Amino acid sequence: MNMLKLRKIILLSVIAVLALIYALQLIGEKKNAVRDEALKLEADTIEVKLAGGGFYTLKKEGDVWLFAWENETPQNADTYAAREICDAVQKVRVLGKVGSLEDAERFGLDTAHALEVRALKDGKELRTILVGKTAGTSMQTYAVLDKSQTVLLAAGDLQSTFSKTAEDLKERKAEEPLSEPQNEESEPQALVTELETAEKQ
Repeated sequence: MNMLKLRKIILLSVIAVLALIYALQLIGEKKNAVRDEALKLEADTIEVKLAGGGFYTLKKEGDVWLFAWENETPQNADTYAAREICDAVQKVRVLGKVGSLEDAERFGLDTAHALEVRALKDGKELRTILVGKTAGTSMQTYAVLDKSQTVLLAAGDLQSTFSKTAEDLKERKAEEPLSEPQNEESEPQALVTELETAEKQ
């Protein structure tokens, strides 16, 4: 009888341990689930400090984005480039946690290689993104959000998105109109004239 009770206790203990392990696995999976880290407010100013030096600022005035390269006078920004940068700041798709900022160099998040992005609204900081190197594919990037110590794997090539040159950010001028098309009747008319001349001969 005592042996039977002991077996039951052991069996229940094993079940309890397995249940605990399963629960911990579910918690771990939930933490690493794909999620979107989206801002509730839309940034009106985005500051980008490039790796190795240099920086630029995007600022929205009304419906127009302006950019200033370092300390130069602000000018109209290219709509597509500004929208791409703004969208990347507003929502970061996190694919999972991959490490700690203690291994910054491994993820390209050290001072020499990382980009620093800061988003603001009315002068108040909404978000910071430390952008590291791309992962196994160019469509995934190592990043740190909001000055945490956790390295995340984010969707998209954030290096390419934020590493803009002054030329990339300049507003695109409307293309020059094409030259006036040639008179379509001129060639057929010349051909008719040649035929008439030949018949007279």
